[in-house]
Amino acid sequence: MRCKACQHILWNQPVPSDGSARACPECGTAYTLAAFGFKPGTVKFCCRHCATAYYGTSPEGHLEPSAFNCAVCANPITMEECVVTPHDAMADVAAMLREPLPWFEQGPVLSRWWRTVCVGLKKASSIHTRLTEQPNIGRAVAFLSLHAWISGVVSAVLGVVMSFGAVNMLFGGGLNAGLNNMLAVQVASYIAYPLYMLFAAVVAAWAVSLASVEGLSFKRAFEIIIYSSGVLLYTLIPFCGGLIGLILWAIAASQAIAAAAPKDRATSPVILLLVGGFAALVLEGLIGFGISMLTQF
Repeated sequence: MRCKACQHILWNQPVPSDGSARACPECGTAYTLAAFGFKPGTVKFCCRHCATAYYGTSPEGHLEPSAFNCAVCANPITMEECVVTPHDAMADVAAMLREPLPWFEQGPVLSRWWRTVCVGLKKASSIHTRLTEQPNIGRAVAFLSLHAWISGVVSAVLGVVMSFGAVNMLFGGGLNAGLNNMLAVQVASYIAYPLYMLFAAVVAAWAVSLASVEGLSFKRAFEIIIYSSGVLLYTLIPFCGGLIGLILWAIAASQAIAAAAPKDRATSPVILLLVGGFAALVLEGLIGFGISMLTQF
């Protein structure tokens, strides 16, 4: 159970003794236990007076009833007054009901895309908690393809405009072979843009999987990296947006991967992610340079 504003862990937090509302000790955001969903029978609601544990049996994993007298100490308690902790050694994420990413829901594609982008922009570290238990590579590829095409549209339009400008300056205008070639390169680059991003994600995910960290298989790392790409929206900024987007994506993906890894093993997958992503971009640059050289002949 984590703060919805800053992702700080909220397990084992006692209710304030002065009767005030619960608040995240890290950022101060108020919260209630009812706002969280748990898997039934996996979370202990402990009496604030004697620590007797009760288990939530409702579909949301809440206590039924939510107010009663403790069976051991006989003091009246409510669910909101209990200290909450996962059952035994159950992991934090395993005890929570998954709140799926908007991309997994039904509804208009653009709406689901935008809401998923917002998750990547604002809460990249929560992505691993919102994925399905079994990775779905095809769904992730579809998201990144749409996201890349939308994010790259400004660069593509500017490329076309600049192609016209360059040809007018060099050749005095008119549709000619030079203009046709430049336009063809711009259109091809725009169409292939998702492939470049997918290649970077594949290499980075493969690098992360080399760390052999539990819960970070290649497929899972691939999903996390892709859904943390909301910051690619900065590519819409003319000229420098592409570089800004890639840098911020590396940062967001690092945060998301670190959050998904056990705290004592988060360093190696993050380092491998950055190395793999950088290597992919260098390789893509070399391939692009080679293609551009071939088009000169």
